[in-house]
Amino acid sequence: MRTDAGGLFDLRTILPGSYPGMHVPAHVHFSFWGAGYPLQWVDELRFEGDGYLTPAMVSEDADRGEFRTIQRLSAGADGVLRGGYNVRLRSKSNFR
Repeated sequence: MRTDAGGLFDLRTILPGSYPGMHVPAHVHFSFWGAGYPLQWVDELRFEGDGYLTPAMVSEDADRGEFRTIQRLSAGADGVLRGGYNVRLRSKSNFR
């Protein structure tokens, strides 16, 4: 994916499922780089209402403010689920 001039991107995918036999919330992993930013991981995107989200996860995420990783998805008139996700890039790589 590429961002636009304002840093916005659009990801079209299916809603991920959970890992079989594990109690891990459904999520999407991202790595970002470019425009002077080195390769880096950002926190995984998770989805509000997932039965595997614990109260501790939800509480910790609330402290992230506009950079929270648990997002609400809303169905548009076309039935497509949509949500938002803000990330903060670092000046140094955290990729291992």
